[in-house]
Amino acid sequence: MQLMPFAAPLFLLSFVILWLAVTGLLSKVSGWSVLARRFAARGAPGGEHFRFVSGAIGASGLPVGYRNCLVLDVAGEGLGLSLLFLFRFLSPPLFIPWREIESIGERRLWLQRSTEIVISGSPTRLRLHGRAGQSAARAFAAYRATA
Repeated sequence: MQLMPFAAPLFLLSFVILWLAVTGLLSKVSGWSVLARRFAARGAPGGEHFRFVSGAIGASGLPVGYRNCLVLDVAGEGLGLSLLFLFRFLSPPLFIPWREIESIGERRLWLQRSTEIVISGSPTRLRLHGRAGQSAARAFAAYRATA
């Protein structure tokens, strides 16, 4: 059985459209696109850099999980957050200044610990796992101590 000559390009086009639709939907559902209107990054913030970070973003209830695809920069002025390139559609890089963060605390869900970041005036919360979240908590505590 011979495949039609346009089957492979059609499949590729369909895959790309589906990929963009799913990543765009996740941006909307998680609240990333709302945060981007308020906290659009204006360049690399510098500071401590973490790649392949796992976490979750969203309002209370059912947040969107991002396993090993977040990039986090913990800087003196705030927190930079972006996604790996393949997942970035409608989710531009963010920079959240420390003054816009209400609190950062530890949260335990099942057997996993995470660092929960509450943003002032926003129902969207960030949860970061591992060293990246711990670094953000230390930097926020240092900011609060000097503010």
